[in-house]
Amino acid sequence: MELALGSGELPPRSTSLIDPLMKSMTIGAKIALGFAALLLITAILGGIAISDMLSVRKSARTLATEYVPEVAVAASMQVNLSDLQIQARTYGYTGNKEALAKAKAAFGKLKLDLEKAEKLARDFPTLVLLKSQVEQLRVSLKAYEDAFNLTEKRNNEVDDNRTKLDQAAGVFIESIDLVNTAQRKRLTEEIAADAPPAALSDRLAKLTLAQEIRGHGNNVRVTAFKAQALRDTALFGTAIQVFPVMEERFATLIGTLKDKTDLTETNEALQAATAYKAILIDLSGDLKDLDELGKARFAAAEKVSNITEEIQATGMKRTVESADHSNTELGATIVLISIGVAVALALGIAVSWFIIFTITKVLKAVANSMNESAVQVTAAAGQVAAASQSLAEGSTEQASSLEETSASLEEMSSMTRRNADSANQAKDLSNQTRAAADSGATHMEQMRDAMAAIKASSDDIAKIIKTIDEIAFQTNILALNAAVEAARAGEAGMGFAVVAEEVRNLAQRSAQSAKETAGKIEDAISKSEHGVVISAKVAEALADIVTKARRMDELVVEIATASNEQNQGIGQLNTAVSQMDKVTQSNASTAEESAAAAEELNAQAVSMQGSVADLRRLITRDAQASANDGVAAYKPAARHAPPSSRAPVAMARKSAAPAAAPVRHQTLSFNGDKAPHVDSHDEHFSG
Repeated sequence: MELALGSGELPPRSTSLIDPLMKSMTIGAKIALGFAALLLITAILGGIAISDMLSVRKSARTLATEYVPEVAVAASMQVNLSDLQIQARTYGYTGNKEALAKAKAAFGKLKLDLEKAEKLARDFPTLVLLKSQVEQLRVSLKAYEDAFNLTEKRNNEVDDNRTKLDQAAGVFIESIDLVNTAQRKRLTEEIAADAPPAALSDRLAKLTLAQEIRGHGNNVRVTAFKAQALRDTALFGTAIQVFPVMEERFATLIGTLKDKTDLTETNEALQAATAYKAILIDLSGDLKDLDELGKARFAAAEKVSNITEEIQATGMKRTVESADHSNTELGATIVLISIGVAVALALGIAVSWFIIFTITKVLKAVANSMNESAVQVTAAAGQVAAASQSLAEGSTEQASSLEETSASLEEMSSMTRRNADSANQAKDLSNQTRAAADSGATHMEQMRDAMAAIKASSDDIAKIIKTIDEIAFQTNILALNAAVEAARAGEAGMGFAVVAEEVRNLAQRSAQSAKETAGKIEDAISKSEHGVVISAKVAEALADIVTKARRMDELVVEIATASNEQNQGIGQLNTAVSQMDKVTQSNASTAEESAAAAEELNAQAVSMQGSVADLRRLITRDAQASANDGVAAYKPAARHAPPSSRAPVAMARKSAAPAAAPVRHQTLSFNGDKAPHVDSHDEHFSG
């Protein structure tokens, strides 16, 4: 039967529409190329941004850990230094202890600030200027501390001298007042006694000298107080200049006094004045030292203040420079990222358009080629369907034979299942038989142990009975002795009491032995009963063994019957296979007529496979597809099952002709209402 399916020429495959370079690339490669370009730009932008951010981060870290702490510690030192100067000046002028405590607290804070500055300079070697400034601060603070300590020492000395001044002034005033009082009293007495004018004149001269001395002392004290209040050391010199005049008056007064008491008081006043002068000179020196120390403190504080101002100014300058640098870098980064994003967007649009254009171009060409091939394949498939109709009729008869074969096989399967079930039951019964035999052996062993125990109990009973006999014998003897003793003693039979005690002990032993004997006898009875029960179980186990052995014999008979029925089923299966062979021979000739139509269908399929190869190269790099320019060997397709649950109704067989040539053979499979499926393979036909 000849089928006209077309010319068999392959449709031209256009290569001029696809760029060779892009054609050699898969879809994944093209998309990867586009994304790689975008990722490269993104990576470059990200690297630049990260680099700038790291620089800004470094600047911010430097700002936070170096420059700002440097400014902060300098500002703190200025505040604490100002507080220290105020409190130290207050203490230097007034000697106030509260001001001294506040000054020491401020100085302690200043030392802590210096330690912080030293730690900054030590932790951050880049702060080179701070390191030298810290050394200068240490020297200046040491000078200030030394001056402050001397100030405290001088203030303490001033306090001591003031106390001594008060003491010396008190002695002077008290002594000179006593002299004045004594002279005034004597003058009054002499006036009352109408003493001669010479005596009165002499007394008046003494009183006048004493009053002048006291007046000079008062002037000295007032000048000293004024000098301390005004911190004017020149006034101390004025006060000291009065002492020579006072000493002259003292010498004149002492030369005129004749009373020992007056002389003693005048000498004490002179000594107090002399001490007051010496203390005043020391106090003047202390105050001068305090003024000098105040100047030294001020100079040291001025140096510290200048250094801290330099540190603060340097830190602020660095902070501003770092902030300006960070701002500049951030601005440049923003501009660069904006430009990069714009370039990335433009490049992304261009790459996307290019990839879409090239892929669409290839897919359109492939779709057109597959459309032409599909039209011709459809025409060839109609003619192949007509030739396959006769093959389907032969297949119907073959399906019937297969149905009979299936029934026979089903019956054989049922027999086999029954044989397997019977065998399993036989195995179970054998296992149960063995278990029953084992149980019987175990019960027999238990019965043997029980009989041995019964024998042991019987032996114990014999021993106990013997003991009871001995006790009874001795009891009789003791009873006889007791009777004899009683006869001899009469009413005072003390021996009878002893014998009676022994008889009682023997009686207790007899009772105990009798109790043990009763227990042993009960145990022997219990074990005897246990032996009887075990014997009954052994009998039941032996009966169960006999029953299961009979059931096993019946199952063996059933197995033999099932084997005969299987033999008959196998004979029927052989007959059905012979009929299937005849039908298959008839179908072979019909398959030859389908070969011509299959050849044309094969040519169209080759063209379609070339188009599919283009798609495969577009999706993945297939070595076989690219090597043959789209022409690949066909592999047999999977056979489709018919609508029913039976096996496939179409099969190809070899021809019996001696001379055969290899041809492209098409095997047609039908799957319900769907179009026939072609399986291609090489086969030898007779012509």
